[in-house]
Amino acid sequence: MRAFISHTFAKGADERLARTLREELSRAGIDGYLAEKIQRYDLLIHDKIQQAIGESEWLVAIITRAAQRSASVHEEIGYALGRGVKVIIMLEKGAKESGVLVYGRESEVFSPRGFRVHAQRVAEFIRDAPLPKEPKPGRLSRDAEQLLDDRKILLETSDVFAQNRHFSEMYAEALPNNEKPVVLFTACPHELVSRDIVATGGFVEWAKGIRHVDAEGHQIPIRGLDHEIDTGSLTFIERQYEDLHYPNVRSYREFHDSGFFECGASLPYVYRNHRNEPTLHLCLLIGNFWGFLLHTRLFYQRIGLGGPFTALLSIRNSSELALGNHGDESTDPEWRYARMPSSSLGDPRTDRRHIQLRHAFGSVHEMTDQKIANATRDAARKICNAYGQISPECYSSGGQFSWRLWEMVQL
Repeated sequence: MRAFISHTFAKGADERLARTLREELSRAGIDGYLAEKIQRYDLLIHDKIQQAIGESEWLVAIITRAAQRSASVHEEIGYALGRGVKVIIMLEKGAKESGVLVYGRESEVFSPRGFRVHAQRVAEFIRDAPLPKEPKPGRLSRDAEQLLDDRKILLETSDVFAQNRHFSEMYAEALPNNEKPVVLFTACPHELVSRDIVATGGFVEWAKGIRHVDAEGHQIPIRGLDHEIDTGSLTFIERQYEDLHYPNVRSYREFHDSGFFECGASLPYVYRNHRNEPTLHLCLLIGNFWGFLLHTRLFYQRIGLGGPFTALLSIRNSSELALGNHGDESTDPEWRYARMPSSSLGDPRTDRRHIQLRHAFGSVHEMTDQKIANATRDAARKICNAYGQISPECYSSGGQFSWRLWEMVQL
């Protein structure tokens, strides 16, 4: 059995606590995994750490007073929850439970001097806990990985990340390096099986008829008007004819016989804030990702695909974007977009050149409204963590999404 130990630096004190915990886990016959970290730890967790968490049955997070606002620890907690890994919080006495990830979860409260006793208690609890009854979702097949690689959305560190065949035609706000920000929503089954259905007339008519999906009583529009059919695929394109200064394709949705499904856009997720900075509209992005997952469920039910799949949210050129619009429900009629309150330091920014989030669904049939809502909340938290924020303010302290803000900024 393996337990991933999540901690931050805080001048080495947290590392010493983590090593003590690993010793006590080892005495209980549990492999305590400590990731190798550097001081400038990337805010979005690396593939190696993702793999280590995914291969663990437990994640134990050590949250001290010095580390309570650690974006990396909260990101690791969020990833673990998304993968079905059980989470235990070890909370230093006097530290605050901040963020939706931690708040309300039962914690092992400790003082640094008595930490070893609490580490023993956690190790014994894990040792005696029953093994999980349900297996975790399997990995993508080699064919599925190759498809994602061909679409240039497998490796987020690549210079051509998210530059698929629609990239050159997509609308873009001008950026300092003349690169365009792109947002992709992708669903990829773990096993690709052709059903020879999406290019048929019946499927085209069905897809054309989907104009919106319902999420908690709110209508999320499905973008894409004109359609193009290739062998085994159907693409809906939304065009912007009125603005001749930009290419006229700004968003698309594309279905494949294999079950691959993708939506891409720059507008309306990227806009310019009151400082004239290119800014990522978090609330709108998350609400529409919610709609994409609901649309994916309808698609898979239509073609009879019931197995596991992975949903991806990819953001190209995230480092060029400020993070905005994740809380302030401004009603100022002179301001087209609701704004996030800004400090003199400016809106949050990230060092991540690109961002990709993944969420594995074990079965289409088990893809309930609640699991979709949980996946979107996890995505919002992870994006905020990448920008150095603990939790997204487009969610209330009770975990409710701000549909009011989302509706204010629909184009």
